[in-house]
Amino acid sequence: MARYAVDRLGRCQNWPGRSRPTSQSSHYDRRGRGECGDASSHAVEREVEDIEALIKAAGGTASLFGASSGAVLALAAAANGLNVKKLAMDEPPLVAGAGGHRPPADSEAQLRRLVAEGRRGDAVKFFIVDMVGMPAISTYIMRILPIWTKLKAVAHTLPYDAALLGDFSVLSKRPGSVRVPTFVIGVPLTCAVRSAPWQMRSLVPSYGC
Repeated sequence: MARYAVDRLGRCQNWPGRSRPTSQSSHYDRRGRGECGDASSHAVEREVEDIEALIKAAGGTASLFGASSGAVLALAAAANGLNVKKLAMDEPPLVAGAGGHRPPADSEAQLRRLVAEGRRGDAVKFFIVDMVGMPAISTYIMRILPIWTKLKAVAHTLPYDAALLGDFSVLSKRPGSVRVPTFVIGVPLTCAVRSAPWQMRSLVPSYGC
């Protein structure tokens, strides 16, 4: 059985001994990122199909690990009935309940406009501040860190994350459809999403099994 880490952009690739590629584990680049090509149009269903193809190539079964939006994509793969044996998610940016910060309804359109205008930095800031709900000052700090360059390089794929995350609602991701051992790790940086991992424990039938 193979183990896949969803999306190499995340910091998980740098965690010693945690998800380092081995003969049994692999990282992969989501569409438009790293060494992966892109398509003229995007749909979340196509990204789930990408994971399905990887699982088939690995022998038919796999465990999935994803961080941030990659965690939500891994959840979507499991919820859609792919042959996933175990699921681990690090800081999925989801919101529990009716309260908390919500992204603008036209987030995907705004991101596409900013990218089309060549304003990659503004697109990253919009995603972090307006969508995720982190303080604006955080983006000024991030600008002096290596991660900022990486995020700007994949800014054209942020609309894909907007389509994947939707309104950030836990329930909209159908966690009740997941029937495999599931774990949520990490503490999200924004208060709005901190309660989501706890709600996930009660919504996923096999959480922690």
